[in-house]
Amino acid sequence: MDCLEELAQRSMIQVTKRRYDDSASYCRIHDLFRDMCISEAKENRFLEIYKNDSANCGTNANAARRLMICHEIETLNYSNSKLRGLFYYNEYIYNTLAFKPVNEQFGGFKLLRVLYLNSLDMSEFPSGIKSLIHLRYLELHVDDLKEVPSWIAHLCNLQTFVVRCRMFIGKIPDSLWTIESLRHVDLSISSSVPPPNMGNIELKNLETLKWVPAGEWIGKMLPKFTNLRKLNITNISADHADTLSSSLQKFVQLASLTIQGDEIPSDNIITAFSNQHCLKKLYIWGEFNCKQLPRNDVFPQQLVKLILINSQLEQDPMATLEKLEFLKYLSLGNQSYRGKQMICSAAGFPQLFSLTIVGFYALEEWKIEEKAMPCLKYLHIAYCSELKVLPEGLRNVPLDQLVLRSMSEELETRVKENTGEDWSKIQHVHDFSVRP
Repeated sequence: MDCLEELAQRSMIQVTKRRYDDSASYCRIHDLFRDMCISEAKENRFLEIYKNDSANCGTNANAARRLMICHEIETLNYSNSKLRGLFYYNEYIYNTLAFKPVNEQFGGFKLLRVLYLNSLDMSEFPSGIKSLIHLRYLELHVDDLKEVPSWIAHLCNLQTFVVRCRMFIGKIPDSLWTIESLRHVDLSISSSVPPPNMGNIELKNLETLKWVPAGEWIGKMLPKFTNLRKLNITNISADHADTLSSSLQKFVQLASLTIQGDEIPSDNIITAFSNQHCLKKLYIWGEFNCKQLPRNDVFPQQLVKLILINSQLEQDPMATLEKLEFLKYLSLGNQSYRGKQMICSAAGFPQLFSLTIVGFYALEEWKIEEKAMPCLKYLHIAYCSELKVLPEGLRNVPLDQLVLRSMSEELETRVKENTGEDWSKIQHVHDFSVRP
């Protein structure tokens, strides 16, 4: 990441999107620079792109450490015992690649460490992977997957395991959690099998645990994952409030937390990590049982990014959120707030950069006081049908981009260029659009 930032500072690459911690998320490069990179990669045996014809594999064919396949193939005419990384990627999202030609040849890639297989037409876990005992990174994107086999534990050096399934994962074996080297586990959001209650397993190296459903394992297993930095748990209910709260208090390095459920026991959970200084990203999807945010002094103070969806809050959340001095990205989704009035007070949201408000169906009045949101550059408002007038305070907000989507006809009339009554409030915005 340090090298990437240095390249960006030298204008050799352009960072187009950053994460909540300000690290680069997406980048792009000039086409001439890209051509040079591909040429250098081939010359230094760094990467080859397979195109069915071995003659197109570059000057050092069958000698590169990394191989990329970006299209469907009937046969794979490629052998390289020194291959370290294999990337099988479909650039057309709605088409799936036939996987059989690659699966049958895994035996020739004994030293493979990185395997990335995207958009595959398969329901069985690739059997050829079993022999790749040096594998450290395994990522699969498939339509449907019946189960992950128990022999996954044979991959004793595996550090990262990612499975994205569009439909459903039938079974995650207990043996997965016996791999002591595991650092990152990211399962499909549709997965219904939580980690087991295995008393002798600690997984002290585990840093990421994503999209696992709640269960008894929270009280018995979660406290043993002492090194967690990213945690995503689904199907949370009031039954898990005490055990989850107790477990969260033990994570001193937790930086990102996602919780999803029909009803969120907000008092227990939010107060549990209020004193954690590393927690910077919080994503809560579900109805708050108390219908309001906790007091400002118990809310996580170091948050940089906050996403709330379907919280069903009855009290204005801005009174609490605007006091979070480090907050830069705030997204309030469908029915997060059900009130009619919302106020952003003077000097509130001192560092807020991006604000998204979606599905505040009852909101009628939004007031922005002077000097509120002095750093806001991006504002997206959608599906707030009762909001007929933009706040007067938008005149003083230094917006670069404003997007209005599926708003009332009255508001859309008021923001028409030069003729609308609210046009003077937003005429300083460089990028303004109204979308259906």
